Amino acid sequence: MTNQNLKIGKRKSKKAFTLIEILISLTIFSFAMVIAAGIFSGVIGNQSFAAVNSTVNDEGQRIIRQFSDDAVAATGVGVVQQPGVATNQYSSVKGFLFFDPNSNIIDFPASCFSTGGNCTAAGVVMFGKNNLKIYRFSGKGIIYASDSSDTLWLDSFNHISQDYIFSQLNSAKTEISQLEFSGADCYNQNSCQISPIVNVLITIQTKGYDLKFSDRRAKFQLKTRVALRNYQ
Repeated sequence: MTNQNLKIGKRKSKKAFTLIEILISLTIFSFAMVIAAGIFSGVIGNQSFAAVNSTVNDEGQRIIRQFSDDAVAATGVGVVQQPGVATNQYSSVKGFLFFDPNSNIIDFPASCFSTGGNCTAAGVVMFGKNNLKIYRFSGKGIIYASDSSDTLWLDSFNHISQDYIFSQLNSAKTEISQLEFSGADCYNQNSCQISPIVNVLITIQTKGYDLKFSDRRAKFQLKTRVALRNYQ
């Protein structure tokens, strides 16, 4: 009997967790999970923000490089032609030709360059050797066209012809909130006061920028200038 009583006594001496101890443990565990979740969310958020920044910046750099390469190669002399019109004042365009949002040609006065005036265009034509490239702002994108000719065709309304086939230059993940061209033009050899110059200012951002949280969007402004000296 004595041994059995001892065994029973030993079983009764085992201590179980009380309800209060369980609640305290759960509370501590909950706090730990909240802290861990915050840290994990922060890490994921930082990685996402870095990825978004990288995507937008890389896209902007790619566009600027393409634009700069085309501008450097714009050493040709172009001709502007309108159906039914034999001659016009744009018979010898060196390098660059600028146009407004309605596709009307802009002839910047010399004061735009010398005084730093706010003379901007919505698009530019670059004349290379027997080719031309067209860049323009459309909606929230940059559209681009090329043609294996040194003649820029206008329509009957004196606008750039709609026959040119444009494609969007920026990717579907980005949008363009600002695109401005400016510079100094030379539309005939007798009126050139300085060498043709083209400036471009681009603000590129995450698609749907205004609708996204701050850690899910990015915006960059890039600009460049190309001045031409030699023509062939």
